[in-house]
Amino acid sequence: MRFSDQFSLTVSSMRRHPGRTAMTAIGLLVSSSALLLLAGLAMGTQGAAQRQFLDLAELRHVVVLSRSTDTAPLNRTALREIAQLPGVQSVVPRQDGHFLQNIRIGKYSAFGFFYGMGVDDLAELGYTAEAGSTRLKEGSVVVNQEFLEAFWSLSPGFRPYRSDELIGIRFEVKISRQNSDGELTRKVSRWTISGVLNAAGGTQQEPMIFMRLRDVEALNEWVAGKSIDENKSGYTNLIALAEDVNMVKPLTEHLAARGYVSQANLSMAEGVSSTYALIQIVLGGEGITALLVAIFTLANTMTTLVVERTREIGLMKTLGASRMDILRLFLGEAIGIGVTGSACGVLVGGLVGLAAGRFGRAFLIAHGAPASLSIYLPPWLFIGTVLVIGLIAGLAGLSPALRAAQLPAIVALRQRR
Repeated sequence: MRFSDQFSLTVSSMRRHPGRTAMTAIGLLVSSSALLLLAGLAMGTQGAAQRQFLDLAELRHVVVLSRSTDTAPLNRTALREIAQLPGVQSVVPRQDGHFLQNIRIGKYSAFGFFYGMGVDDLAELGYTAEAGSTRLKEGSVVVNQEFLEAFWSLSPGFRPYRSDELIGIRFEVKISRQNSDGELTRKVSRWTISGVLNAAGGTQQEPMIFMRLRDVEALNEWVAGKSIDENKSGYTNLIALAEDVNMVKPLTEHLAARGYVSQANLSMAEGVSSTYALIQIVLGGEGITALLVAIFTLANTMTTLVVERTREIGLMKTLGASRMDILRLFLGEAIGIGVTGSACGVLVGGLVGLAAGRFGRAFLIAHGAPASLSIYLPPWLFIGTVLVIGLIAGLAGLSPALRAAQLPAIVALRQRR
């Protein structure tokens, strides 16, 4: 039997019971679109989470939080000790601001955490600017991406600032202190935004406002109402910059051996990869479960077709059709239903994924979903889904097709149906 004849017979058979064929194909449509979306969600979310770390020099950061063996502060002595450890490129002190964190820009309020950094340029820590500069100068601050989302307003139609819109804007910070008599004193501190950093991952998920170390120290002293000796009280933490990513783990081990408690973003990135790998397995399992249901439905449909067309099979064999012709005919019908259903399914899944990425992602993130939520649908995923489901459909129809091919012609012609 020629290929064109087999193809014509396959299409004709699929049209013979359009309702049943359509229902089977719809089952494959739903399962293939679900499989495509779940795979795209798993890959997109994992990729976004990994890029959040891998695009940053923060992977080389080891944050020294405290000492575990004694009460000695993280002062200049500790800084020099850590700087001498193997694999350390530099050590930068960081001091948190101990004052009011609410600020006002124009008619909008915002909040952020103030950090004094012991460097003149944040580029020394591997940061880059999306807008403006990374340099920390007198009277100016540099903010991170999360700060752009830290504004709130009751005004209708309010939208967050873009990075370039904040450059050069002056804002006020109102700080206060209370003396022993309960008298409250207020002070207004004015600053100019000189830079907005590129997206920051790792532990920096809060709105951050970076300024010079001496500026934060001066504000902290005003709030405390006395001079603060950082060598006695210590810094909030120290940031040790490893020479290379491969030196991060040995550096944390050296710090632990000397009684320091530290935290490395590289370890967090590895944890994220493991977590999202597990999520991929779970989502993939759910998609495969949906696919199996549709495949069993297809196998049942093909078995019913063989029973209904027993006399037709006998007649075709009598007219010269070989077992291989019968096998190819039924396999072609199973694969045809599988490919048709999966092709429509990936088309629907792609449209749903596009709509979800454009309209649904912002809504879900605003209601508590992780910022890394994303759907990634590469072209190979569409093609691969159709090919895989077509192959599985062929395997599902193999047993009924073999049964039809092995049915003796004389037995088939005796059937009443």
